[in-house]
Amino acid sequence: MEHKEREYLKLVEYFTTKTKLSDIRPDLLVLMDVSIEESLNRRKDFSKNPLYKTWFDREFLLMLQEFYRNWIPDICMAHNNLCIDTTNLSVDEVASNVQLFINRNQ
Repeated sequence: MEHKEREYLKLVEYFTTKTKLSDIRPDLLVLMDVSIEESLNRRKDFSKNPLYKTWFDREFLLMLQEFYRNWIPDICMAHNNLCIDTTNLSVDEVASNVQLFINRNQ
């Protein structure tokens, strides 16, 4: 668990530093999420490669999911945020959701 927490904290630090350096403050922020089960399924072809071992660690994926949902909007200080669960959506459905969000916030 300690290794996973270090990886997670490195990710938070990386994004925080990059954001401070670039001073990016988006008006709209769209995050696309997927269930852990679907995430694992979509990447199963990489499961034998040791370089991608954290991709298949449920605990790490849960921490990463929490990062995307809670930290990215805070780090970016976006005015409007949308998190779309893409688990059961087609590409067209995701695009439609994003377009509705953009239209609503213009």
